[in-house]
Amino acid sequence: MRACMTRVATLEPTRLVSDSVRRPRTRKTRRLTKVEALILAVVLLFVVAAAILPLRSASAPAWQSSITVKVAPSQTLWGIARSHPVDGQTTAETVEAIREVNGLVRSDLSEGQLLLVPGDAGSADAMASR
Repeated sequence: MRACMTRVATLEPTRLVSDSVRRPRTRKTRRLTKVEALILAVVLLFVVAAAILPLRSASAPAWQSSITVKVAPSQTLWGIARSHPVDGQTTAETVEAIREVNGLVRSDLSEGQLLLVPGDAGSADAMASR
């Protein structure tokens, strides 16, 4: 029985004087894990890209010369792009370029709307005479 009591006595924690004195809590600095650093880098990349892309779309047109076209009734952006082709671009690429240069979010056009499109004054006069 004595052995059992000694064993219980050894399991109890002993209190030291230093344990009763409270230490001021200090803030621990936390380092980013590799995954958190990667996520932060990707988010920063998207923020920078979002800031730069609008500046790029406001740049000069992709073609050499341009004219202003007044949209006729029931005229489409596709039809305008087909009548003003750009060398080396498909009609779809020309439509996208016209949209970007004119700041169009959608392809909807209004009668009388003025658009900047590829072309030169000679081709505009030839198109108007048809």
